[in-house]
Amino acid sequence: FRSAGRALELARRRKAGAVPFVLGLVALVPLARRQTYVWRDTESLFTHALAVTERNYIAHTGLAAWQLEQGEPAQAEENFRAALALYPLDANALTGLGRIALERGDLVAAEQHLERAKSIVASKWVRYHLGRLRLFQRAPERALKEFRAALELDPSLVDAHFNAGQILFNLGRKDEARAAFDAALRLAPAHAGALNGLGVLALDATDAPAAEDLFTRAIATDPDYADAHNNLAVALERQGRRDEARTHRAEAQRLYGERP
Repeated sequence: FRSAGRALELARRRKAGAVPFVLGLVALVPLARRQTYVWRDTESLFTHALAVTERNYIAHTGLAAWQLEQGEPAQAEENFRAALALYPLDANALTGLGRIALERGDLVAAEQHLERAKSIVASKWVRYHLGRLRLFQRAPERALKEFRAALELDPSLVDAHFNAGQILFNLGRKDEARAAFDAALRLAPAHAGALNGLGVLALDATDAPAAEDLFTRAIATDPDYADAHNNLAVALERQGRRDEARTHRAEAQRLYGERP
């Protein structure tokens, strides 16, 4: 939120979450002792699996998910595609490719991958990233449906609560928006976006002191949160503190100017 009427914006700089994997390891103690060195971390585990097995699409997808979380989308895409070459019905790999396409702005490819994944296994991550896609497509009602579907599968998805709250606020459903932001904060008490959202609701209710507290807490969590600085300026202006307001408005403009 930039102000009470600001257009919807996605959660920023927060991990969307890796595709989860569960591996069953046979409890052979002597073997485990000999191979501890190759299982020291996720990358080593899947790299070793690819070195000693053939056509291991699970290892390709596991390594790709790890690479994606490490900020290596090109390497991740290569391994997701290798997994799909071995097993075209790998919904995790399709979800990963959809996320990569979405984050580089290729909405057509993102939709193809995510809808294909959904037709195989409608996991919480498929629904979550489809929600993000619908936001980029400016289809808030459809986005809300996907976020709620993701939350039905896993109520602990913090940013699904947050994004749902933003949509609900912009649709004028403020009580529901407050509940969504509160849910996000229960899971992540320092969630800057949810604090900012509740601050906007406080401004909307003409409670400038409460709004000031919430925006201040959001900035303490994320000092580069331009929207929170801008909104704090509004809260301060409403309390007649114009010098302080100018400082935060200038900081907001600086941060907006640095956005790509």
